[in-house]
Amino acid sequence: MNQIRSEITFKGCNQEADHGICDNEEELMEKTGENMNTVTIIKDSVNDIDENVNKMEEQLKQWDERLLMMAKSEVACMQARIDLRKRIDVINAKRAVAQTKFDQFRAAGNEKWDIFKADVEGALKDLEAAFNELIK
Repeated sequence: MNQIRSEITFKGCNQEADHGICDNEEELMEKTGENMNTVTIIKDSVNDIDENVNKMEEQLKQWDERLLMMAKSEVACMQARIDLRKRIDVINAKRAVAQTKFDQFRAAGNEKWDIFKADVEGALKDLEAAFNELIK
């Protein structure tokens, strides 16, 4: 059964009167009498309250889902950064190998190009392949 909550202001009085809970509008009128100026009736049924509470719970669940998705996205981004960092470290290592091979060639002189050519070119190809793999 719906209950009715009332706010009553009596004629000639600006103060709020006692609040009462009645089972229906007729009972409310009996309790308040004839000398009132206004009667405001707000119908809040238990079903309405339950419905509002359910809506609020659903909103909270939706926020929980959004926060979970954001957390998962953040973890995925951190994992991608870690993976990128590892790939860059591999490229840096390959670059160091290429630099070492090139420095060895330079130290040996141009006349020994045939000896170092395959090593230098191979190191540069490895570096290029690692870089191309990174930017795919």
